[in-house]
Amino acid sequence: LETHGESDGISRQLPYADEWSLMEKLSHERDVLGFYSSGHPLSRYRREIDAFTTTSIAEAKRMADGKRVVVAGIIAGKRIHLARDGKRIGFVSLEDLTGQMESVFFNDMIKAAGDDLKEGLMVLVYGTVSYRNEDEPKIRVSEFVELETSIESLTGKLEIDVVGKKITESALEIMTGMLESNPGKAPVSLVVQSEQVGDVVLQMPRARVKPTRDLIAALDGIEGVANVRLIPKARRGRRRG
Repeated sequence: LETHGESDGISRQLPYADEWSLMEKLSHERDVLGFYSSGHPLSRYRREIDAFTTTSIAEAKRMADGKRVVVAGIIAGKRIHLARDGKRIGFVSLEDLTGQMESVFFNDMIKAAGDDLKEGLMVLVYGTVSYRNEDEPKIRVSEFVELETSIESLTGKLEIDVVGKKITESALEIMTGMLESNPGKAPVSLVVQSEQVGDVVLQMPRARVKPTRDLIAALDGIEGVANVRLIPKARRGRRRG
């Protein structure tokens, strides 16, 4: 790229720079402007948020004390408090597309998270709404999962919606190949949408897959596929990762 100085007429060659990714652009927008202007980082995780959360932050802030919630958010700030017994308590500000809410991470979770618990990390948080003699509620966190890996760790089953009159035999062969090349434990169902008889659910007994973001994106791109739904695993014990 050449520029010409207005005062001296000298042509200067600017160094080449790679274009920022969307996430880099959003990060710089937040640093400079104090808000996101090109979108929100959580938007690319809409499928995970729809599947795995129980509420938004705005709704959680209106819930009663003790209500169990699962929310998704980006860590917008963090401060660590040292309790009298020497244990650490983390006050972490979470932000989603509806607002911000402070969450409380206790010593064991802070220790397990290490350096991962930092600004910009996008997480699913499990916990309870707590007022604790305060006007503004917080979420007392029992566990958290990073959104980037949540499809792999939380999906128990895939449901693929296809439009009956648009799906072809060739497209089904492509889909089968994709599923077989990603072996795992999650079962798959095909939901055929038909104007005549409604939705017909077909179990695919030989198709058990390892759900990943790449696999879901590839399935989305097949002609005739209307949607790929993530069905969460049954909750068993505590999880962090």
